[in-house]
Amino acid sequence: MRVLIHIGSTKTGSSAFQAYCDSQRDALGRLGVLYPSVGVVDGAHHLLAAASHPTAHRMHADFFEQQNKPREKLFFEMASEIEAQAQQSGCHTLLLSSEYLWGVFPEEVYAAWRKAFAFAPIQVGALLRRPDNWVQSVYLQAVKNGQQQDFDTWYAQAKTVPRGGHDFYRVLRNWADITAEHEAHVLVYEDLVKTGRFCTSVLGSLCEQASSSSALHEDNPTSNPSPDLETLDLLLAVNRSDIPAETQKKLRNILMNRGSGRRAIGTDIDLLPLKQRLLILRDYIPSLENIVRDFRTQKQGKLFTFNIQRG
Repeated sequence: MRVLIHIGSTKTGSSAFQAYCDSQRDALGRLGVLYPSVGVVDGAHHLLAAASHPTAHRMHADFFEQQNKPREKLFFEMASEIEAQAQQSGCHTLLLSSEYLWGVFPEEVYAAWRKAFAFAPIQVGALLRRPDNWVQSVYLQAVKNGQQQDFDTWYAQAKTVPRGGHDFYRVLRNWADITAEHEAHVLVYEDLVKTGRFCTSVLGSLCEQASSSSALHEDNPTSNPSPDLETLDLLLAVNRSDIPAETQKKLRNILMNRGSGRRAIGTDIDLLPLKQRLLILRDYIPSLENIVRDFRTQKQGKLFTFNIQRG
C-alpha cells in the first residue's frame, strides 16, 4: 500500500475533485483506492488537515471545541483510525485530499504527517495552474470571502505570505521531503480540464487508474466557482459597504448563486491586462524552472503553454 496525499493547490478544481471522490467512495474501493471518511468535511479531509495546520483549525472552531482535546492528539487519533481502515481494506492506495496543505509551514506540520502515516510509503500529488490564471482565481476567491482590496494591493501583500503558497517550488519541495523518494507528482490543471473528464482524469493521473473506467461515474461538478467580472464588481461594492458583516455574507451568497454570476470550470480569466499577466508570469519563472528540474511532470521539459491572447 501507498499513502497518496493530494495537497492542492488551491483553485485547481480541488473542491470538485474531493466531492467526486466522496460520492464515488465505494467505486474507488473496488478499484483499490481507499478514500476514507475519517476527518472529512465537505467531501475533503479538511478536519484531518486542520488538526495539524497552524491556522486552518479556526475555520472549524465548533468541531475542535466539541472534541475537547489537543489538536495534535486528535490528528494522530484520526490518522490511526484511517490506518486501521487502510489495513482492513485490501486497497493498494490510500488517498487523502485537502488544499489546506498547500503552503509553506513550520517543520512540525510535515513531521506530524510523516509520523502519522509511516506505516506505508508516502507520495505527494499536486495540481498546478498557470500562475497568471491561478493568482487571478485566488484573488476572486478572496473577494468571495470578503476581501475589500483591489487586485494590485492584495497581490503585493499575498505573494509575501508563505502560507499562501505563491512559491510553488518551495511548497512542493517541503512536502516531497516527507516522501520515500523525495519527489512530488505534478499535474497541470489546464491540461486536465481540456480532457472534458476532469475528475476521472485527475484520478487516472494520481492513482494510476484508467480515467475511462466504467466503474466510475463522471459528472465534473463545479463545487467552488469563481465570480465573473460583473459579479466581482458587485462583491467588492458589498465588501466595502457599511452593511453589517452577516448581511454582507448573505448578499455575497445571493450574488454567487445567480445563474450568470458563476464562472464555469476552466474558463479563462480576463481580470488583468496582458502586460500585468506577463509580469506575474515573470515572477514565477524561477519556481517553475526548479519544478521541471526536480519533479515528475506531465510534459517533458515544460509545464505551461504561454499563449495569452491580447484583447
